[in-house]
Amino acid sequence: MSDNATIARRWRGRTRRDLADAYEPYLRREGIPPLQEKAPGAQLFREDREEETEFVTISYWPDVEAMASFTGGDPHKIHH
Repeated sequence: MSDNATIARRWRGRTRRDLADAYEPYLRREGIPPLQEKAPGAQLFREDREEETEFVTISYWPDVEAMASFTGGDPHKIHH
């Protein structure tokens, strides 16, 4: 991660536990690479619970303008 990243943006998602093993590779293939291309850093966390699994993605940005450029709009709104 770059030393100039000053903002951490968190995205949380969850799925049924029985779907999590299929969802994680999808997330690593489709969700993480675009972040790695634009953000100074990105991390993915997974927490398995009894009936559901939560995924947390944290991306690091130098400023709000960089996030807005990546999302194509208001970085405070949800973008998929």
